[in-house]
Amino acid sequence: MTDGAGFRTEWEAFEGRHPLFREALARLKRSLETAFLRSVESSDDAKLVTFGLGRLAVDDFFEVLLLSVNGYGFGALKLVRPLFERVVTGLYLIRHTDEAQDFIDYAHVHQRKALIHAKMSGLDVNEYASKEQLAEVEAEYARVKVRFTEPLCKTCGTARDQMSWTKKDLKTMADEVGMGHLYAGAAFWPTLQIHTTRTALDLRLKATPDGAMYVDGPQRHHADHALGQAHICLVHLLHGYNDYFGWGLDIQALSADLEKCWNPDLTN
Repeated sequence: MTDGAGFRTEWEAFEGRHPLFREALARLKRSLETAFLRSVESSDDAKLVTFGLGRLAVDDFFEVLLLSVNGYGFGALKLVRPLFERVVTGLYLIRHTDEAQDFIDYAHVHQRKALIHAKMSGLDVNEYASKEQLAEVEAEYARVKVRFTEPLCKTCGTARDQMSWTKKDLKTMADEVGMGHLYAGAAFWPTLQIHTTRTALDLRLKATPDGAMYVDGPQRHHADHALGQAHICLVHLLHGYNDYFGWGLDIQALSADLEKCWNPDLTN
């Protein structure tokens, strides 16, 4: 544990393990600035959504970086999962721009679900929203729900909302955009750390003569895995977005950095 905001010994240890990463990171940052420090045409829903998802993924990457270089491997892993999903979704929508409206409109399902969960928690939603606002949520939900309703349940005989804006699962979309090989390490494994699982618990406990002991200290192996996966995801993102938006980035140099910085088994 520490009273400060970081661990210099961990920064130095990370650089010792990955001496070429600093230069690669500088090149990546320059590419990200070229790509995302701009405005995007807001009348094109597909471009607006994909650009926004990409920008969120950039934030995710630097959060993973911060945790990884300080030895917080499990914390970094937990952030790789949403980064992976944002990248996959953005690249998928580039291929299926006609589905961008579904992504946008599913927000009305989320808003209604938020009201339902608030009521289930005992909150009086009228304290947080006017009657007009609540009516608007219901009206917008009614407008889009036909597109997001699953078939009648054979057991209970009722229909229910889809769990997502698309009927495709994340692995299917990842396969379609050429990132399926990253699914296990960037989605499934991190998900086990996010949720309350025995796997997450087992990784933090060790047997001693006196019983089980919680393993404290840096998790360098997991930190390296998390940052490697995040780096790979971001290069995939830039590769697809570069073609779509016409940014003119040197993707070959960014891809070469992956080979230099990380285990070839991770990048292939």
